[in-house]
Parts: sequence; C-alpha cells; structure tokens
Amino acid sequence: MGTLFGAVRIPEAIVHAALESTDREYIHPILADRLDGPVIHDGHGHNYYALIGPEAHLDWGTSAPGVKRLAPATQLGVPATNLHKYTARTPIYWAVSGAEPRHCAPGSVALLVRIGAARLEEAAA
Repeated sequence: MGTLFGAVRIPEAIVHAALESTDREYIHPILADRLDGPVIHDGHGHNYYALIGPEAHLDWGTSAPGVKRLAPATQLGVPATNLHKYTARTPIYWAVSGAEPRHCAPGSVALLVRIGAARLEEAAA
C-alpha cells in the first residue's frame, strides 16, 4: 500500500446491504459499474478491498464497523489477474477485474459504505 495504490477494506455485510443482495453474480457487475475500478474479494475473510489511488482522500461520513483504509506499507494479497471466481482453492480473487490501470473512485467507495451502513442500522433498529 502507498506507492501504486491504496485500499479500503469493506466487510461483505456492508456491500450486501448497500446492493441489497448476497448473490456474487449480481453484485460484482454492479461494483464494476459503480466503483469504476478494481475490487478484490476475500471469501474467507468476508471482505472486499476497493483499490484507490495512493493519495486519495475519503470523507466517510460514517463510522461503519470494519471499514478501514489500509495504512501505507500494509501488505495486501493481490490475486493473479486470471482469478475471477471464488473456490476453496482460490478464496481471494478479483470481484472486479484488476487488469485496467485505474483506481476506484473514492467518492463512489464512500457512498457505497454510507448506503450499506445506513441500511444495516435501519435493519438493526
């Protein structure tokens, strides 16, 4: 983290709440459209990682549990470019292709988090 890209860890529950689905076949194309950049999914850890520019600033406007911008020098496992599906042997894969040399839009990442966190709060109330 920090030189070529940064990353934001987003728990699955927040992504599922924001997109009102747990179906990966439904979620991943929407993430591609809305975040416009590469996203890694860790099926064992139950987190998504949106890759952002190394100097991107985010205004979360929420205290969503589990959401964190990874600090510079943090190590994040990056899957091979051909891994696009969860399996027991490949639990970390690209939910949104990492082949393009761009980053997720920070405002779109923040919006996804705010929507997911708000929906989880509503469901808990």
